[in-house]
Amino acid sequence: MKIEKIPHISEVIGTWGRWQQNIFFFCMSTSVFSAFHNLGLTLMAPTVDFQCVPSATSSFDNKTDKCLQHKEGYDSCVEFEYDKSFFQDTVVSEWDLVCDRAWMVSTTQSFYMVGMILSSLVCGQMSDKYGRLPILWASILFEIFAGISCALSFSIYQYMISRLILGIGAYGRYLTGFMLVLETTGTKHRSKMGILCRFGWALGYFILPGIVWICRDFRSTQWACSLSEVVFLLWLWKIPESPRWQLVNGSIDKADKELRRAAEVNNIPLIGIEEKLKELKEHFEQEQKNQKGKHKPNFLDLWKTSKLRQNTLILCLTWFTTGFVYYGLSLNIGDFGGDLLVNFAIAGLLEFPSFALSLYIMEIFDRRTVQVLIMFGAGVGSLIAVPFYFFFEGTSTFIVILIMVVKFCVSLSYYTIYIFSAEIYPTSIRQVGVGSNSVASRVGSIVAPFVRELSLHTHPSVTLITFFLLSTANTISIFFLPETKNTEIPDTIDEAEEFSVETTKTRRLSIASLG
Repeated sequence: MKIEKIPHISEVIGTWGRWQQNIFFFCMSTSVFSAFHNLGLTLMAPTVDFQCVPSATSSFDNKTDKCLQHKEGYDSCVEFEYDKSFFQDTVVSEWDLVCDRAWMVSTTQSFYMVGMILSSLVCGQMSDKYGRLPILWASILFEIFAGISCALSFSIYQYMISRLILGIGAYGRYLTGFMLVLETTGTKHRSKMGILCRFGWALGYFILPGIVWICRDFRSTQWACSLSEVVFLLWLWKIPESPRWQLVNGSIDKADKELRRAAEVNNIPLIGIEEKLKELKEHFEQEQKNQKGKHKPNFLDLWKTSKLRQNTLILCLTWFTTGFVYYGLSLNIGDFGGDLLVNFAIAGLLEFPSFALSLYIMEIFDRRTVQVLIMFGAGVGSLIAVPFYFFFEGTSTFIVILIMVVKFCVSLSYYTIYIFSAEIYPTSIRQVGVGSNSVASRVGSIVAPFVRELSLHTHPSVTLITFFLLSTANTISIFFLPETKNTEIPDTIDEAEEFSVETTKTRRLSIASLG
């Protein structure tokens, strides 16, 4: 029997044809909306000038605090007037999210990130049970209706809940689409297509300021972002279920039908396809038998051995730092000086070279070296920017340039850390390991919106020092990870433990070379 010859459906339908391209371009195109929704609140709830509107029985003679009015002493202001020279209506002006309500802006963004965590926990399992396509449909519909609810919100609380549901839908759509791309693309192109899916994110990041510049109020911007996704529902009718999922879950006849159609679309000769399909079916049937009675990997498996615990802690720190610094900069890009829309567009533009560079940088340097250089660059950039706040009063062009350097580094990290983490964990717990790391990143992104409060109540330089300390701690810890380039990826926990021990000597030599 030739079962081992058929490890992937690409042996039957080809590695990269029109059938796969349809799926890839759909998922890449819809990634545009991930940037719209993840980062949109930065431009829909910007920091704008405001002043207290005095009541009939008060006098507006308080020049030092915009949140107070003079009325037999100073009382909290109950009505505000906002600068509408550019932004007409924002989330801030709509619900007076200033003074003692300013924290609600950051909380609203955190609600979205919480939705993403819930989605990562629920949608992955549901797509494994019910299929990729049903969850993809449900996620996109959730995303559209939650976006419409945001546009129609009559209170900040409805807006918060709508943002949470929006996070569930948006990340469910991205995660399920990403799995669909990986399961249908041949091994030769899989890693590149996985990274190139992020092209849509970069494009959405870059063009969002243009949409805001045209709309200039948060409801119109939200309508534009949400209704434009409706068009993709028509395209979704042309997206197939993953044949690999169908085979794994026993839907042999449906998988057979779709694989034949895929081979025809890709112009793959049908000569010998019967034998290939037979071998493919036998392969997955045998896999199902082998999995029966086996221990199902879970979160606790990550802590069973000393090296695995160490690697998990370091990777969680790396992912947390990446998520915290990335979103801390992206969501508060206007607080570091310069024009908000221009800074946002430049930050989006930097996504293109970062993901393009990530396609090749891992082929040139060792995995560990790449991650060390990235985190070291982020830390140094943050530290160098601190003195400029005191010499140039926070408005220097140099600060913006250095912030963009830090942003470029953490953008690179988002692309490279996926590969590094997947190669460190053994096959038996790889999905659990990378999934747990992803949750750590989401925790960082939940905390990140409150960077604004940290800067307001202390000083913007404190935020940069925080970035520096986290990046530096991460840089040092990465030296304790095993090098995985050009090595056999471990399959079991025991192999992973032995693999980490064997790299200890190399790790120590790397640290010693710094001295």
